[in-house]
Amino acid sequence: MKRIFVLCIIGAGLTACSFGKQTFVSSRLIPLNGQVSNSRSVDSIVTPYKTELDQQMNRVVTLAPTDFINQRPSGNLGNLVADVVLSRGKQHAGGLPVVCLINFGGLRAPISKGNVTLGDLFKVMPFDNQLVVVKMPAHAMDDIVAYLRKSGGEPIAGFSVRGNEVVDANGKPWGKTDFWVVTSDYLMNGGDKMVFFEKKIEVVQTGELFRDVLIQFAESTPVLSSNTEMRIVINP
Repeated sequence: MKRIFVLCIIGAGLTACSFGKQTFVSSRLIPLNGQVSNSRSVDSIVTPYKTELDQQMNRVVTLAPTDFINQRPSGNLGNLVADVVLSRGKQHAGGLPVVCLINFGGLRAPISKGNVTLGDLFKVMPFDNQLVVVKMPAHAMDDIVAYLRKSGGEPIAGFSVRGNEVVDANGKPWGKTDFWVVTSDYLMNGGDKMVFFEKKIEVVQTGELFRDVLIQFAESTPVLSSNTEMRIVINP
C-alpha cells in the first residue's frame, strides 16, 4: 500500500511537470551613446505625443517681473507658493485661524525672470503631492516653531516667527487656540520628519494637487507679485 502511494505521488509530479512551461529570461546592459541607432518604428509612435507635450509645456501662462528663488529662512518663491496654497486651503476650513506650512525641499527649481511656461511650473513642483487641510491643537504651534528654528526655515504663510514669538497675519500675538494648517499629504504623513502632524485632530482631503493649484493661480495672474517679506527670523 505504501509503495502504491509513493508511485502515485511521483506520477502526479511527472504529470504536473509535463504540462508546465519553463521560461528563460536573459538581459544585458545597453549603453545609451552615439552607437545606439534610432528606431523608426518607435519614433513614429513617440513623436506625435512628444510634439503635443512640448507644445503644452512651452505654453506661456504668466510673467515673472524678477527671479523667484527658494531661500532660507524666507524667500520670494516660498512666499509666493505658500500664499497661493493658503488662499486655496482657506476655502476648505473655517472658524479657526488658518496657516500654511510647506517644505523647502518641495520647491525644486526657481522661476526665472520673464515669460513663465507651464513646464517651468512643473519644474518647481514635479511631485504629485495633494493639498490637505489639517486641524491642529493649540500647543502644536510650539512644535512647528521649534521645527522651523531647527531646519533654518520653511515656506510659511498666515503667520510669522520672530525668534520664539509668533504673530498672526495681522501682526498680533498668536492666540492659544486650535488652528488649521494647509499643507501636503506628504508632510501630513510625517515627511521631512514633521512628526508634529501626528497630533492632528481632523483632516480635510481636498483632492487637489499642489502643482495644479499653482498653475491655476498663474493662469489667472498676468504678472506674478514678488513678496520678499522675512516671515521667519531665527535670531531677531
